[in-house]
Amino acid sequence: MDEPTVRYLDPIAGLDAAMWVPPSRGQLFWLRFAPAFFAPAGGTGRGLVRWWALATVTPSTNVTGLNLVYQSYLNHVFHRTRLARAGHAVCMPVIVTALLALLFPVHAILPAAIVLAAWWAYWAVKERDPVWGGCGIALAAALYPLAQALGRLGAAEHSPLAQPWALVLIGGALQAGSHILEPLPPRVTRSMHWVAPAQYLLGRPGHRNPAGTVARRAAQLAAQAIFGTVDEIVASPRLLPVLLLELLFLFGHHPARRAAWRALSAQAIASGNPALDYIGTGGPTPLRTGPTAPLKPHYRATNASSPRTWCRRRRCRGRSCRSPQSRPSNQRRTGSQSTTQSRGDGQPRRTSRRVTRKAPAARAGRRGRATPRQHHAQGDPPDRPPCPHHPLEGA
Repeated sequence: MDEPTVRYLDPIAGLDAAMWVPPSRGQLFWLRFAPAFFAPAGGTGRGLVRWWALATVTPSTNVTGLNLVYQSYLNHVFHRTRLARAGHAVCMPVIVTALLALLFPVHAILPAAIVLAAWWAYWAVKERDPVWGGCGIALAAALYPLAQALGRLGAAEHSPLAQPWALVLIGGALQAGSHILEPLPPRVTRSMHWVAPAQYLLGRPGHRNPAGTVARRAAQLAAQAIFGTVDEIVASPRLLPVLLLELLFLFGHHPARRAAWRALSAQAIASGNPALDYIGTGGPTPLRTGPTAPLKPHYRATNASSPRTWCRRRRCRGRSCRSPQSRPSNQRRTGSQSTTQSRGDGQPRRTSRRVTRKAPAARAGRRGRATPRQHHAQGDPPDRPPCPHHPLEGA
């Protein structure tokens, strides 16, 4: 792994992992503000986080609606068989149309169709693909009259099968059932690798599972089918334009892009353990927010002799910080370097000289507080302790 991508991985012991495409900014945002749900410890987490990982399998896919390369990668990894590809191509337009038809009683089908068209068009503009964007707008326009007709049918007929919500549930269940021949991802089996459904349920040849284990895993797969139905319904508006792009690829649209993306997914599948939260290998290996450059602390002395410092970083929310540790004077924000000279009594004495940018002298002086420059001018630079929230290296 190269340095720009390895810093985003939280490796699991004994599991090889590699990332080929860095995560998007939106993905890093959710990793930073909800790391337990989008980067579960050990790949699955515990308690509520564990059930969230089991229900969503790939939590990041629900918050990366503008990351086309990641969505295309997951589309290839999770739909390897013809049954899965055909099931999604048939059921996904039905699900999206039925979701629009659910808004018929409140006369909101047209605004919802406009929102879909705007989303897909903006996605295409972001990817600089006007052909895909035009086809996406045309698809949203075609779904609008179908949703209107389905909404009128549901209002006129009282049969449950004529209701839009019934088509949503049936389409989601069939779409989830099309994964029956696909290997189970690691978070479903709570293992480190993808496993075939028959092997997970019955065990390997010669090492069959006992009846209790088979019953327990059968119940888990039944619950997973319910979770999968909900996942397919939620994912349909996001994956329908991806399927449209795959259809355009079949007609020769952007052959270079198609070849590059297919190569990534094919390489991940060939490894036997495609990653879930990023493009690469490593199965359930979670992501982490990559380490940033060394933080530069923002300090301000309250008076000339006080060891109390003030952290201006937003994380500390304006609270004053104390720390028993001291930091070298050559790591201050003022950019000074310290040298050691001998006093008359034989004890070392520290002096400072300016080597970097000038600090604004009037910023804290206007408030009646001494600035680092004034401390240096007095010839007695105090050792102010570092902020405990952002320790410096070597402090």
